Amino acid sequence: MAKTRQPHSHLPAPGKPVAPRQMALNSLGTLADLGHFGREFTAEELRIWEENSRLIRAVRVRAHFKWPWGAGAEYLYRELIRALGLEHMEAELLQEAKSKPGRKEERELFLRIMSLRLEGKTAPQIRSQLEQEGRPMSIEGVESYLKTRRRKKPL
Repeated sequence: MAKTRQPHSHLPAPGKPVAPRQMALNSLGTLADLGHFGREFTAEELRIWEENSRLIRAVRVRAHFKWPWGAGAEYLYRELIRALGLEHMEAELLQEAKSKPGRKEERELFLRIMSLRLEGKTAPQIRSQLEQEGRPMSIEGVESYLKTRRRKKPL
């Protein structure tokens, strides 16, 4: 007679205290059981899952990379790709990881300029306030954030 698998047999009895590490391991096992309806992973599914987890790790490393992207950072990222065994995806990962050309978005600066504008300050006043805060910027730069440089001034 074949042994039938009891779903969630690895879970502790109700009311029994569980350590946090064991709880995390139990929830991972439960998720695997729910995701595959109690059946085992096939070899192909396991290979795909492992490759996806390595891919996610490489993308997360780049997303949380704090230093400017340059030759050294690219070298380290290439080595990480090789260490994770993702050489067949190296070109796509590097293309996604490289800095995009053009002006970079500065949300905090934009929000600060807009808050000063809502207080009723003019572009020269905003510029002097930003200089006092240690963010030197030209009046044209402030106006470009305010989009007033592009508007036609009344005659």
